Amino acid sequence: MSKHTPGPWIIELQNQDAPLIREDQLGLHIAQLASISDDGHEELANACLIAAAPDLLAALELAKLTLGARDGPTARERDAAIKNANIAIAKAKGEV
Repeated sequence: MSKHTPGPWIIELQNQDAPLIREDQLGLHIAQLASISDDGHEELANACLIAAAPDLLAALELAKLTLGARDGPTARERDAAIKNANIAIAKAKGEV
């Protein structure tokens, strides 16, 4: 499998009913959502989840590395993994 486009990915609201997800630095087009609801709320929620994908992957990779440490995670490693997970989850839920 080839590598995905690196993050961060952001949401561009050209049209509330069809949010665009693009890579932040170069502006590369990642995806555009089709209109599926009357008020656009579901499209925006889906866009938040898609745009958070690189952050969610990074948080899971850090959690796996931290939890899989031979001697167990240090408090600092555990706190960093939890912080990254909380940030990624908030982004996926559209809270940041």
